[in-house]
Amino acid sequence: MNEELIKYLDKKFEKAGEERKRIDGRLGNVEAKVVNMEVGLEEIKTDVKETKDTIDKLFNRIDKFLAILERLDQEFTMMKEDIKRMKQAIKEKLGVDLF
Repeated sequence: MNEELIKYLDKKFEKAGEERKRIDGRLGNVEAKVVNMEVGLEEIKTDVKETKDTIDKLFNRIDKFLAILERLDQEFTMMKEDIKRMKQAIKEKLGVDLF
């Protein structure tokens, strides 16, 4: 009876060993996938940081452009008023209507 029990236990341990090997193989695959995901995430983080930096630079350039545009608009408005005054002065002094 002891011999039967030993054979039975040997088979069970053998099956358990095979199952452990299968599990170890699957865990190895999972570990490799996790490592690949970590590498991919680092690449994504780098890309996101570069994108944020690019967007920040773009917004800064847009702000500068808008400031220039606003100054030009102000200068253009002042020039229009100057021209109106000059036309009015020419009309009053020379009697020529340039409007």
